[in-house]
Amino acid sequence: MDGFGKSKKQIIIGSVASHLLAGVTGFAGLLAWFKLRTVQSVLVVVGDVTPWAWRFIDMSSFMIFGLIWLIVVLYSQHYYQKGYEKGRLTRNFSLITGIVFAVLALSTTSIMIALPVEQTRGNALSLAFEAALAVVLLAAHIWLRRKDNKKAAEKQTGE
Repeated sequence: MDGFGKSKKQIIIGSVASHLLAGVTGFAGLLAWFKLRTVQSVLVVVGDVTPWAWRFIDMSSFMIFGLIWLIVVLYSQHYYQKGYEKGRLTRNFSLITGIVFAVLALSTTSIMIALPVEQTRGNALSLAFEAALAVVLLAAHIWLRRKDNKKAAEKQTGE
């Protein structure tokens, strides 16, 4: 037992679970990173940007999106670890991963708006999947949060 009353087994399970879920979030974030990069490339081509600036914009956006992705992965692992300790792991996972899938859906929508219909036919199924997953995950987060708030209110009134 450590100082907080947790056994080593519980600490290991929490650590492994938080790392695995951070890997899932990281994979979804990687998809979002590449999708956002595609959005940036489409907007540069469709917009009135001089071709001389394309490479700079591409490289700098790659670096910026990469740093954002790294921050999301590191923060999510920490957030999941703390969520496990407080009994809110699924709630935390559904929030972060739901936001990542919402970003994916918005990126796909941006691509579909910027390009002609003939070039975006395959994105409709992707958009439907990403949006549905984002809605399900965020709805699960709201439901779990309300459930936890009800338990806390009942606990307070019971005392």
